[in-house]
Amino acid sequence: MIRQSISSNFGVAADGAAMETQVRFVDAKTRLVLVRVPREFCNMIRCSLTMLTHNVTNNTTSSSSRRPTLVASVLSVNGSARTAKLATIARIQKEFQIPIQKELPNPTTESLLLQELQSLIVTIQNID
Repeated sequence: MIRQSISSNFGVAADGAAMETQVRFVDAKTRLVLVRVPREFCNMIRCSLTMLTHNVTNNTTSSSSRRPTLVASVLSVNGSARTAKLATIARIQKEFQIPIQKELPNPTTESLLLQELQSLIVTIQNID
């Protein structure tokens, strides 16, 4: 989907950028994606991600049945893989703090959330 957005926004000139874009991490629960992009294509990819909106049609032809199901926004641009990992980990930790603070701390729920958080952090740290 990212490559389609790059191609539709920049045409043939962006084929190199589309081929060198790598999705390194995806998590549906936190709705985060870590994308690796060469520096020279950073602005092009950032623009494509910002304009990326995927619509799904519900078997009818009216435009009122279309609803955005994916809206991408760039949270951080980092110069190295290490700083990108640190930014992703910080964002995930923030996402996990909200459910823990919202609900009365149930030891079982909190323990499960912390285990899931630790698992995601290990996964991110192991990205090469």
